[in-house]
Amino acid sequence: MAQALLKAVLSGEYQQGAQLFEALKRPAAQDFRWGGICHLHLGNVLKARRLLLTAVAKGDQGARVDLATCLRFEGEFAAARSQLNALDVDQMAARDAALALREGAILEEQCGEVARAAALLDEAWSHAVGADPLVQSAVAQSIALVAAHQGNDVKAKAYLEFAEEHANAMRRVYVQLAQAASATCLGRFRDAEQALCAAEKHATRCPLSSALLPYRWGMWFYAQGKSNPAREAFRRAVHLAHEQQQPETEFYAQLGLTALATAVGDGAAERGSLARAKVLVTTPRAQAYLDWRLGAALIRQADPRGVERLDAASSYFQANGCTREVVWVLLHLTEAHAVFSSSTAAREALRQAADAHVMLGGQQHLALELGALVRTRQLLGTLAAHEYERVLCGPANLAPPVAEIHLVTLGSPAILVNGQRVRLQLKKFVETLAFLLHQRKPRCGHCRRKSSEGSLQHVRRTISIRCVMNSSGWFPDCVCRMTR
Repeated sequence: MAQALLKAVLSGEYQQGAQLFEALKRPAAQDFRWGGICHLHLGNVLKARRLLLTAVAKGDQGARVDLATCLRFEGEFAAARSQLNALDVDQMAARDAALALREGAILEEQCGEVARAAALLDEAWSHAVGADPLVQSAVAQSIALVAAHQGNDVKAKAYLEFAEEHANAMRRVYVQLAQAASATCLGRFRDAEQALCAAEKHATRCPLSSALLPYRWGMWFYAQGKSNPAREAFRRAVHLAHEQQQPETEFYAQLGLTALATAVGDGAAERGSLARAKVLVTTPRAQAYLDWRLGAALIRQADPRGVERLDAASSYFQANGCTREVVWVLLHLTEAHAVFSSSTAAREALRQAADAHVMLGGQQHLALELGALVRTRQLLGTLAAHEYERVLCGPANLAPPVAEIHLVTLGSPAILVNGQRVRLQLKKFVETLAFLLHQRKPRCGHCRRKSSEGSLQHVRRTISIRCVMNSSGWFPDCVCRMTR
């Protein structure tokens, strides 16, 4: 029976493993460990923690590795690290040594210590080559995640392919989610979609991934400027992560909602998601992410404190080798300095962003953040073809972000941007709407061409307008140039 339990664990058949454990009359220390692993991956975190603590108490020191994983899922990073510190890796079997070093690396990576995580994973790999393929797959997946975090996408791709080949059904879901994350950052949306769809087919085998899956879908939609489906995906991720007590996933999903709210100037939604995110901060890396999104929100309100927040985030990411984040935050700093008319500082931030982008190989999908940074895009548009910072420019045919604006005139009047109620914050908004109502197909006074996006129609007493973003916010295409 005990051998059958171990076999179920190694094959990822955790439901069967949990049933086998419950059928044992006198479980040994290792049986408690395997039972704890099964319940952890089934989402029964409290029971998993109790079984793993029993395994440790009964003498299975290797169970501390899985207990650390359990504690990390609950956001208890200090407690997880104390479990790992109690182990002597040199005295452990190759399998447990590799997994212990891998778990330590994951903790370091989530705390922002990317270089330290990479070093631990190199050591973990040296042990993993003497263990079974499933352990090698787990370590390879973590190596890939850290490599992608450092911007080494070629290395990440190779290790993810290895990890997928040797993973069981459960672990393959995590590998596919990692592949989706990497492809999304590179703008390879078809590859990311395929990985997400593959993960979705097998997600029932891996209940712990149920919150991470919609978060990855949210990032996929967000990177393409699809705000409505991104918002729904992030909300679902928040709900599931909160329900399953996964504070880290909930935190990043809340920040996704913050970014969407900031982009359309929805102050109420922005404030709510930031307030929830603040109480979920458990690591310096999470604090840096919060500083980034809070800084962007403050800049949107023309609050100079936003510059301080963005500077803090940039300093942290640069010090800890988080090059992807460095590029994104520097683009936001460019926007911040432009808002306050500091052209020299804006140009310097843009130059630093270009340097970081080139360090990553110039493959990063910058539209992920540039879509909401109007002044940064304008500054890029003024650069001559030979200027260095033009490496940050996207393809020439990149479409501007488009919003669907509804003016509700029946019942309670409202302005809805992408389905979300907003206040009348835009300059000459009413005049612009009246102009469109009169013109139907407006001719732009600036370029003397008919607008392709400024059409207006009545739908059940609701005025519907397609708009793009300019330096003052969302405006009808071309007509905005007449209303500055």
